[in-house]
Amino acid sequence: MATLTPDLPVHARSGTPLLFTGATTHTLDPSLGAVTGGLLVEGGTITGVDVDAHPGAHVVDCSGLVIVPAAVDGIDLPGRHEHRLHPLTRGNPATFALVRGGAELESVIWWPRRAAAVVVEGEFGFLAGRRLLPAPTSTTTPVHAESGPRLGTWTDKTQDVVQELTPDGRYTEARNGVQDAYQGAFWLTHDHIAYRDDLGFWAYGTFRDDVLHHAHFTFRR
Repeated sequence: MATLTPDLPVHARSGTPLLFTGATTHTLDPSLGAVTGGLLVEGGTITGVDVDAHPGAHVVDCSGLVIVPAAVDGIDLPGRHEHRLHPLTRGNPATFALVRGGAELESVIWWPRRAAAVVVEGEFGFLAGRRLLPAPTSTTTPVHAESGPRLGTWTDKTQDVVQELTPDGRYTEARNGVQDAYQGAFWLTHDHIAYRDDLGFWAYGTFRDDVLHHAHFTFRR
């Protein structure tokens, strides 16, 4: 990953296309799924997914990393008060994290400051734990791409873990009889859920046939 260097934000701001290669990208788009080809970013937008090359692009070697969508509220963007979790598809904002983890989405759990990099609308917000964009000046609010059917109470078979997803975009999780053991915000998009715990770490899950798969847990209503 020799090209993951502090000069990259200059390339992003100058308008030079960035081609992120070598990573598994979880697009969160059901028609694409996970791809291993390059992710092309021009300006603040994704302009190519699963591409091999692009003339004039600055290649970012992401070997050994996983790319996942991110809903970033630790960054200040002028005129922006809300941040939506967008699938990584053409035309969507280039906001994502490059993290170390397994190829399976459910195994990706990361702390924002420990990510190899966080890209916010085409610019590097964090790189190797260092903040490159200003801290927020106001509190942001989670925005759901969808709601309703996924909300409510989810629990594992033994009911040792009980998770409540509420309409205000918050979750609370009881574990082994301890109420509110984990709390935070969540975002829904298609069949995926992203959690950001109030302590700062992120986790992801997938809905399949009304079953929520999260880490090594299997939840049902």
